[in-house]
Amino acid sequence: MSAKKKGPDRKIDPKVSHSRWREVVGVLLTAAGIFLLISLVSYNASDVSLNSTGSSAGEVGNMGGVVGAHLADLIVQLLGLAGFLIPLLFLFLGVSRFFHRRWGSWLLRGAGGLTFLLSICVLLQLRIGATTWVGTRLGGLERDAGGIVGRVIAESLVGLFNVPGAYVLMSAIFIASLLVMTNISLRDIGRAAAAVLRGGGRLVTKKREATRRHKAVTRAREVETQTAPPRVVKRKAAAGAKARKEPTQAEFEALPQPRGRFVLPPLHLLESPDPARGGISEQEHQANARRLELKLKDFGIQGRVTAISPGPVITVFEYEPAPGVRRNQIVNLTGDLSLAMGGVSVRVSDLPGKSVLGIEVPNKEPELVVLREILSSPDYKRAKGTLKLALGKDASGEPFVTDLDSMPHLLVAGATGTGKSVAINSMVLSMVCNLTPDE
Repeated sequence: MSAKKKGPDRKIDPKVSHSRWREVVGVLLTAAGIFLLISLVSYNASDVSLNSTGSSAGEVGNMGGVVGAHLADLIVQLLGLAGFLIPLLFLFLGVSRFFHRRWGSWLLRGAGGLTFLLSICVLLQLRIGATTWVGTRLGGLERDAGGIVGRVIAESLVGLFNVPGAYVLMSAIFIASLLVMTNISLRDIGRAAAAVLRGGGRLVTKKREATRRHKAVTRAREVETQTAPPRVVKRKAAAGAKARKEPTQAEFEALPQPRGRFVLPPLHLLESPDPARGGISEQEHQANARRLELKLKDFGIQGRVTAISPGPVITVFEYEPAPGVRRNQIVNLTGDLSLAMGGVSVRVSDLPGKSVLGIEVPNKEPELVVLREILSSPDYKRAKGTLKLALGKDASGEPFVTDLDSMPHLLVAGATGTGKSVAINSMVLSMVCNLTPDE
């Protein structure tokens, strides 16, 4: 009978075993820290301890039981107020076992932690000394802030170096022990502190800027409530619009006089402007002006809208910037102004003869410009030249008339559907209604 073959022995990886051992130690240190913390928090001087027999009923109020009461009393007696750092040290060491892999010598870390604790005891004793601990749990006893250990070491150091020297020595030991215990360098601490200061400086700067803008907007709104709203420039009423109200008189004025054997076509053959299309109201114009002012003030630009010139296609807001405001500051904000005005394309231009900027905002509903309105306008009648052309209206809504004879060239350009053919037909009709075939 053949013997059974034994399988290969399974060896445990040393790295895995070391990692498990680290986790076990971390759990134990964390549990010890939690136990010491609840014992110190619930410490009562009347509980049974090395210095007390406890209450007559034998009850122990400490959350750690008899063991917790003895440990808490021993820590408070020996280390004073610094004893409350012991649970935090245990928790720090326990949690760090789960995250940090390269801590170096744990003996060195433990020595650093012990030295750190002792330096705290001495510094507390030097600074506070003996004090009365207030509270029913502490019994109102007078005890040393650094405990027995802190008092003994502090008295020895004061006898050797005096109080200032003892402060300098223990402060140096405190910093050195902290570096050894946490395994960090002063350079890292300096970089972290510099980063925190830079971040805090940026937050303070942003806060100041936001406060400045808020104050500027508040002041501007207060001034706005005291100042009159911008003036809306009224356009001249067209003769075609009057023709609807007084048809008989308008038709009589529109009839041209015969020129020889040829009679010019009357204007009533052309379509009159629709008075129902009144455009944007004055209140809406003033609301848009306030919206522009507030949007510019949000970016720290002070100024006001002095006048509003409604046009058939665009409305020009005459904006007077405050002293010290550059033109490019407003031009660079055209994108933000477009968003504030509902996503329309906003243009900033110079107005000849005025110390203001023109902010051109397209109307939501463009106005229909009819040829009769231009041909019956006083501007067309006063225009000089034989070949008068009615080209429509300018940006402010005024009729625009020119003389073809004074132009070396006339170019009509535009994308498909923008009205090039309509413009040519209007030019031809403007001459037909004004000139005879012989002329």
